Amino acid sequence: MSVISCLQNAESMALRFVQIAALVALGTMECRALTGEAFDPQRLEREVLATGLRDAVQIEVLPNGDVLIAEMGGALKRWRAKERDVVEVGHLPVSQSIELGLLGVAASGNFRETGHVFLCFCPAVKREVLRLARFVLREEGGLDLGSEEVLLEYPIEFRGASHMGGGLFFDKASGNLILGTGDNSPPSAMPPLDRSEGGLLRDSLRSSANSQDLRGKILRIHPLPEGGYRIPEGNLFSDPKEGRPEIYAMGVRNGFHSCVDPQTGWVAWGDVGPNTDPKWGSEGYDEIHVATRAGNFGHPLFTGPNEPYRSVEARGEPGELADAAHPVNLSPRNQGLRQLPPAQPALVWYSTKESAEFPELGSGARSAMAGPFFRLGPAKRCAESLPDRFEGGLFIYDWARNWIKVVRLGADGRFQGMEPFAAQMSFRKPIDVKQAEDGTLRILEYGYKWHGNTDGQLSRVIYRRGNRAPLAVLKASAMAGKQPLKVELDAGSSSDPDGDPLRFEWDFGGGKTAEGVRASFSFSEVGRHRVQLHVVDGAGARGDAEIEITVGNAPPTVEILEPRSGGFFEDGQTLACRVRVVDAEDGESERGQIDPKRVAMEGEYRAAANAVAVHPGLQLMQRTTCFSCHLVHERSAGPAYAEVARKYANEAGARDRLAAKVLSGGVGVWGQQIPMPPHPQHTLAEASRMVDWILGLAGSAEGGGFAGFSGSLKAREKGARQEGGVFVLGATYTDTGAAGLPPLRGGAEVVLHARRRKAALHEASKNVEVVDFMEGGHGLVARFANGGWLHFGKMNLSGIEHLNVNLAGRKGGAAAVEIRAGSPEGALVARVDPAAAASGFHTVRVPVRDPGGLHEIYVRVRWDSPQPSQVLDLNWIEFVSTSNQTKRD
Repeated sequence: MSVISCLQNAESMALRFVQIAALVALGTMECRALTGEAFDPQRLEREVLATGLRDAVQIEVLPNGDVLIAEMGGALKRWRAKERDVVEVGHLPVSQSIELGLLGVAASGNFRETGHVFLCFCPAVKREVLRLARFVLREEGGLDLGSEEVLLEYPIEFRGASHMGGGLFFDKASGNLILGTGDNSPPSAMPPLDRSEGGLLRDSLRSSANSQDLRGKILRIHPLPEGGYRIPEGNLFSDPKEGRPEIYAMGVRNGFHSCVDPQTGWVAWGDVGPNTDPKWGSEGYDEIHVATRAGNFGHPLFTGPNEPYRSVEARGEPGELADAAHPVNLSPRNQGLRQLPPAQPALVWYSTKESAEFPELGSGARSAMAGPFFRLGPAKRCAESLPDRFEGGLFIYDWARNWIKVVRLGADGRFQGMEPFAAQMSFRKPIDVKQAEDGTLRILEYGYKWHGNTDGQLSRVIYRRGNRAPLAVLKASAMAGKQPLKVELDAGSSSDPDGDPLRFEWDFGGGKTAEGVRASFSFSEVGRHRVQLHVVDGAGARGDAEIEITVGNAPPTVEILEPRSGGFFEDGQTLACRVRVVDAEDGESERGQIDPKRVAMEGEYRAAANAVAVHPGLQLMQRTTCFSCHLVHERSAGPAYAEVARKYANEAGARDRLAAKVLSGGVGVWGQQIPMPPHPQHTLAEASRMVDWILGLAGSAEGGGFAGFSGSLKAREKGARQEGGVFVLGATYTDTGAAGLPPLRGGAEVVLHARRRKAALHEASKNVEVVDFMEGGHGLVARFANGGWLHFGKMNLSGIEHLNVNLAGRKGGAAAVEIRAGSPEGALVARVDPAAAASGFHTVRVPVRDPGGLHEIYVRVRWDSPQPSQVLDLNWIEFVSTSNQTKRD
């Protein structure tokens, strides 16, 4: 893939998703003109459409609202708006490396009639080229591989497959197809200007600055119905002797995604830039370009606002600075013009440091991308379209910094300003943004780590107009118990997004009701009782919530005796585990009255203890009865979900059959005697999402488990940049039921912390930004502003002898780093003095005061003389015990 060659695996914070109150089928919304409205950013809402995507790099929105998804491994998938699911419609045989595979997808302007889609990929049978080809995508039968029409191929060095581009954009206004390509040169601390005999892969003069080479370019062609293409007017070279006529822009390092303004014809792209030693003339920048006409955009001789690089002379010494007005390509590998067109500066540029020109872009790792231009006439505007405020704006986004912004342009294409977009939402490596015909957005998020990623997701962002329904939240003091069971109910966490006063109505069934934010009810009859909450605003909009109270069977109590919560673990450590169970009907485990086969313990590594389940299927399962009879890795009343996944992972049609079985129930397939009950309360779409999560376990790295009251688990961390989180152990017991009621499940959880906790993987924070700091391989770090704090969750510091704190003072002098118990103002546990924090990344050893027992651990940073620009980066804190220190020594 061509996006971010210098970035490695990444982990970000637990996500908070905006739940959409009412889903309207795509393409059926009543459209109306909406002009002059006030803009409220809180009305931007996101709906997650698909999860579990694997190295997904580009999307295309089809006329009917479906979305094509290109995955690097060769899969072309389709999110279907009507069915609200994802199906694989084709699989290209590709040669894959870190930045090669299936790289781009675009649909033709007449897709409805022809089914034509364009794909850019590295073919399996010819890995020394990148290929642009047209295929037919059929409604029935999917992608027709036999329909392939090759438009062009260009040679690459597979051995140096970095910055490979491959993103496509079909300009429906002109019928032109845009392809962004990369310079095919791995990153280096020196500019890729090596003209020596062995400097092939360090020489981007051979590609980006070579007018006869298609690498490092923005290409523009006009595909023809009969196959092939013609060259549209206005490309950079009209004379083939001077340069390839397909070239619209040269001097590009890695223009992975590009777009065209349908109104002006301007071409925009983000260019992932170098990180160079300033002795070569510049430190390097990521760039946003808007080309109002064809041109040379500088790389590798210039960067950002046309800052020049020095030539690389013999023995690798810096030479003369390049001249932006008269750039010259002196590479012996250059087959094109020696005297190049004048270099054009970037519209927006930023380095790893905070930008003086564009401070709103932040700092840290960077990976700039651009598009679309938002254009939507009144005839197409619908109730959920983005507002007029964004008309003509260019959406830009950064894969590494996880933000999306909108750039304003003048009539001449010059920069006028920018604003954040949906800053209240958390994005996990946004890698493509597309505008649908109805004026809503589709956003593709790549996921936590770079390459081999399996948690990409597709979302839809809308603008919610009019009165919004309240969000009903219901809490109960007990969900099950012996009769009579008195339950205290609380709706105090309910809210209204418009701030309207709310009315609360309770329905206990049998005509029994109550009003008020709180209610109390005593259940005397054995059975299952439904409690409904209706929250109504002044305009009559209603939000609902409900729970089921089981009366006649008390839930079991489960306690994890060993290990104790709040302790620490190391990767690969074997943990001895013991569990105690007490159930009012079944008895006590210590008296031998509990069947050990009904007890299960499992371990799972997480980035943070409060990490939510982002897969919608798992969210549904956690709200229903699934885990009463099934566990992930161990057999319970039913088979383990991991076992189900292995059995059906590669079986055609398994998803549909299993979803139907969730609804209808069944028995006998796994030899169990207890039938799986039907679940008619779910829709087929909901059941399908559950099955998606289950089948995804076939390739999952979830932790292991065992059945019984004692055993051992091996604590594992997931990988390079996900290390430093928590290992969560969960014990469960499912009782045998009582009074004719189904079994109930009780559980307990213990959270162990990695001995070296990564600061970026915290539970909560204030005035702290998570940034990707690639220099030195530090990865994600927590960047504190003055008074900022974060916390890790409950820890037991008994036996901890000292802390090793890895940090870097960035701006504004030294800061004190305080570790406190209970709150940001709680008892002082440890302190890094200001003098010890004032330099680049280094490790400071500090003593610890044990506050005794379990406490939330807070890390706070403050300066004696605070300034707005001051920041401090915290990488990790290592909790070192005497025994741990002895082992290390």
